[in-house]
Amino acid sequence: MENTSMPTLILCIDRDDDIGVKTGIESPIVGREACVEAAMRLGEADPEDTDVNTLFGGLQLYDALRQEGREVEIMALAGDERVGLRSDERIARQLDNIAQRYPDAEVIVVSDGAEDEAVMPLVESRFKVKSVRRVIVRQSQNLESTYYLLRQVISDKRTRNSIFTPIGLALLAYGISLAFGMVGYAVATMAVVVGAYILFKGLGMDEVFHTLRSGFKESLYGGKLSFIAYVGALVLFVVASVEGFIELWTYYSQPELFYGYLTLLVVFLKASVWWYAIGGLLLTLSMAADRYLEGAPIGRTSAYPFFVIATGLLLWSGSSYLLELIQGETTSMLSGGARTLMGSIVVSVGMTAAGLWVSNHIDERLRGRA
Repeated sequence: MENTSMPTLILCIDRDDDIGVKTGIESPIVGREACVEAAMRLGEADPEDTDVNTLFGGLQLYDALRQEGREVEIMALAGDERVGLRSDERIARQLDNIAQRYPDAEVIVVSDGAEDEAVMPLVESRFKVKSVRRVIVRQSQNLESTYYLLRQVISDKRTRNSIFTPIGLALLAYGISLAFGMVGYAVATMAVVVGAYILFKGLGMDEVFHTLRSGFKESLYGGKLSFIAYVGALVLFVVASVEGFIELWTYYSQPELFYGYLTLLVVFLKASVWWYAIGGLLLTLSMAADRYLEGAPIGRTSAYPFFVIATGLLLWSGSSYLLELIQGETTSMLSGGARTLMGSIVVSVGMTAAGLWVSNHIDERLRGRA
């Protein structure tokens, strides 16, 4: 039900959900009393959290506007501790709900810095923004000392992951290289290790592993079938990695087989891809089985096994053909490896289409029952 009168909305933004993590309060937090309680509980949990100042800054602005006789409402919106797509999607959903209730409202955004203000495009696409207020805490000189700043940096989880983890990996790789007498490879090892970590973070693989870990814990505590699937998939992933590295080392240690580092990557992929695919297939099938046993719609989940097999087929045939090219075993588009690759592409497209057809067919049947 939409309100006929449209107050000015004060939106206190907490993009990394310190409020929820440290107090357990779910957002959105609506109203002065609820925001006061959230600010007090967050202050008790962590007096140094800047989101405390954001809430009190919003409350101060709320009281000032009320004294002027304006109609105003205050809300606190929180994202997710894994700042990025997940947190912004959560804030966007909350903004959509608010926009349905106050479709023509004007808003004042209150934040504690540039990170929270990164969601401004989400707010501006739904509301007319009257003002943006950044709450900055004035600190005394002794608190601005080097010790205090270092302590704050070290205690911040996001800073540790972004700065100290790469530095620690580089030093660890350098020390191991020196310990094994590989002085000439020390810098290269550091670059590889740090580069792999940056690539891992940049591709969002940390979120993938976090999701898998959460699913593993949920399946364990919930007594689900997928728990065994997670364990089996983990074993298969380890087997895949070991198989790939064994084949890689075989090529690397024999000069007549080693044609460069691209060869090693292709060899690793060809030797391990089907183990990885079987592990992924086990996970997707168990997910579909859990949803079916719980009475939940399996719809799109039923297409995942088809996608996994199609991807594995493409990677295997592609790596096989590349290995032939690198070793000079073929130069023709009509070779066995090329024909296998072309056939794999056709089969993979067919399997993907079949997976989509199956999921759409299941969805239609479920809608028909409803």
